[in-house]
Amino acid sequence: MESLADELAAVAVHLAQHTGRFLELLAELDRGEIWARHGARTMADWLAFRVQMSVVTAREHLRVARALVTLPRTLDALKRGVVSYSQVRAITRVADATNEADILETAKYATASQLERILAGVHRAGASEADERARIEQRRRADVFFDDDGMVVVRARLAPEEGAVLLRALDEARRELWERPEAADRPAEQARADAWPSSPIARSAAARRAAAGIAR
Repeated sequence: MESLADELAAVAVHLAQHTGRFLELLAELDRGEIWARHGARTMADWLAFRVQMSVVTAREHLRVARALVTLPRTLDALKRGVVSYSQVRAITRVADATNEADILETAKYATASQLERILAGVHRAGASEADERARIEQRRRADVFFDDDGMVVVRARLAPEEGAVLLRALDEARRELWERPEAADRPAEQARADAWPSSPIARSAAARRAAAGIAR
């Protein structure tokens, strides 16, 4: 069994090394805008198609690859198998030219989860309110698309106050619907979907479209 454990550790090192090269190539292709030449909407969309990964995973790989362009020591450590991809994900959220060496030294003595907690604390302690708002703004997004059976999928990452407004609007609409006899046995997830069209947000959007003459 010990020989299998040793082999597993060796394979993990090789995996980190190959991942480092993968991210290095990804950054180079990103700079060359290969996605545009292939007619993709974004680099993440191109990567997801090209190597058969989810768009969410592709976005994260792309984020890390772009960050490593300015973190050569971290990229080198990954390509040598000294740190894992999980550790690098945490490092790239916080590291810059001034603290990269210190963070890599810390990574030698911490697991990926321990390093994430350490760096999260450092980030919160050092971030100003303006920095925190900029971080939230960078991560905000909303996606709406049709899945394979034609249903509309809504996925969003919102600032805390925006999320609170959305949830409050859905809760108000859901409470109205639950007062109806036919809604008594509806699961919470379905009740929330039922509530969406009648929520104040949806009604407000419909009113604006109508006022603009584009309501259907």
